[in-house]
Order: sequence, then C-alpha cells, then structure tokens
Amino acid sequence: MTPLQILAVAVRLFSVWLAVATGREIFVFYFSGMARGAGDGVLIAISSIVLVAAVSVALWFFPRAVARKLIAPSDQEPLVPASPDSWLAVGCTLIGVWLFASSLPALVRRLLVIHFSDGMVDSSPDKGVWMFYYLVQIAISLWLIFGAKGLKNLIRWARDAGKN
Repeated sequence: MTPLQILAVAVRLFSVWLAVATGREIFVFYFSGMARGAGDGVLIAISSIVLVAAVSVALWFFPRAVARKLIAPSDQEPLVPASPDSWLAVGCTLIGVWLFASSLPALVRRLLVIHFSDGMVDSSPDKGVWMFYYLVQIAISLWLIFGAKGLKNLIRWARDAGKN
C-alpha cells in the first residue's frame, strides 16, 4: 500500500470514530442542558449533530482528497511491504494511544468533579470503582503503547492452541 492509501483508510476510520463519539456525547450534552433548564439545548444539539454529520460524511466520501493535502507528492510511491509483526505492533500502539487519549481526560474529569463537589453532595460509594476502572484503562493503554510483545505471544498462543 502507498502512504496515500494508508492515510485515506485512517481518514475513513477517523470519520467513523467522529460520528460514533459525537453520537455518544450529544445525548449527555442534551440531557445535561435540559436538566439545567437551558432551552437552547435542543438547538445546540441539533446544530452540532448537523455540523459533525457533514464533516463525517465529507471525510468518508473524500478521504483521498484529505490524504493528498496531508502528504507531499514525493511521498506517494509504494513502500516496502512490512512484516505482520510490525503491523501488529503499530496496531497495538494505535489502540493504546486511543485508549490512553480517551481514559486520561475521563479520569481527570472525574477527579475534578469529586474535588469540586466534595462538600455539596453525599460521598458516592462508587468513587473508588471509577478510579480503579480508569487507572486500569491507563495501565492497559501504556502496556499496549510500550510493550505489545506479550499481546503478540498471547495471540499466537490462541491461534495455535488446537494444533499439535
């Protein structure tokens, strides 16, 4: 595959992620706005959905145009094929970066909510559970980023488990 094709696939994956993540977060935004009595919550939610949907559709249907803008014309010749082990390492690293990028802000947000609501609401018994959950996610993401050899061995073991 050429770098242009690889980047085009990445742009399409980003458009799918953008649509899913926005769809997940728009409900939280809408309902939190309605809970505060904000009447503009519906208008803001609808305009956000339309804007993100337009961006997602544009990225889905025109990934090569975006890739051409990001890659210099001299970098578009085919690369030497990579080994499956290097693809696995790159995939594990990307999954680890995604997991880290999604769990660290959630942990910080949860810590800030706990800090600022410390005397206002009853102490929730699930504080420790959420902290443990996010810390485990961060640990797994760091393991995927910096040392995916254990995962590679686990995948090979699972693939060859029935063979003798």
